[in-house]
Amino acid sequence: MINKLALTLFLLSFSQIYSQDLIVDKASYKALYNLTYLRDSTNLQKKSEEKMLLLVGKKYSLFQSENNRFNDSVKANLVNQFNNKKIDAQTGVNMALTQNKYTLFDFKIIKSNTEHIVIDKIFSDKFYYKEQQNLNWVITDETKQINSYLCQKATTSYAGRSYIAWFSNSIPIADGPYKFAGLPGLIIEMYDTRFHYHFEMLSLEQKTDYFSFDLAKIQKTSKVEFFNALANLKKDIIGQLEQRGFSFDESNTIQIKRTIKNNRNNQIELQID
Repeated sequence: MINKLALTLFLLSFSQIYSQDLIVDKASYKALYNLTYLRDSTNLQKKSEEKMLLLVGKKYSLFQSENNRFNDSVKANLVNQFNNKKIDAQTGVNMALTQNKYTLFDFKIIKSNTEHIVIDKIFSDKFYYKEQQNLNWVITDETKQINSYLCQKATTSYAGRSYIAWFSNSIPIADGPYKFAGLPGLIIEMYDTRFHYHFEMLSLEQKTDYFSFDLAKIQKTSKVEFFNALANLKKDIIGQLEQRGFSFDESNTIQIKRTIKNNRNNQIELQID
């Protein structure tokens, strides 16, 4: 009896520990945003665009690029079909489409009422870190119409940038693009005061969409450690690539260093809060 009780308690404890690493939710709303951003702060005239998704579930929301989600879905489907030894023609078509669905934003931001869980990559190595939800919003009386939504203005600052958000009380979803949440309505438009990063909601629809992440399969780190690793990668991109089996001549080395320096010198987070 004692041994069975001990085993039951152990299994219950293990299940509770494991469940903390497993995030599963069913989204009932999908918001599509267009992100206009400045990759190179030395070239203010050249901006890029990418579509971003916000999936809103009961316990969590998920924010990631549309291309990133499509690619993840195709890869997961391919693995599943490979394990079942049956790959259909549509999967082959989708695999080909992934070649045109490149993204600079590999992160996945999982938001709850109290914290963010950020999953990101350095090369092919996946990491996650947790961050408290601690934005200080100032809600103003200023309003404006954005498409069919009457929106109210709010301001905040985060990671070295000052932001203006326009949210709609008519959509009782306290969420928005990137790591921004906590207002009494969905954020319809948001931008930093220098317009380097500008999110505009294109559509909102009710849509059932499941998402799940097993954090036990991803290396845990801290935000400081992750950003330090990114900074070190940028300083020694050639050395990091050579460790992974790549080789370069002198002309390639100079070009790669120049591209890295100019291509992503204006990250959305300028400092670690």
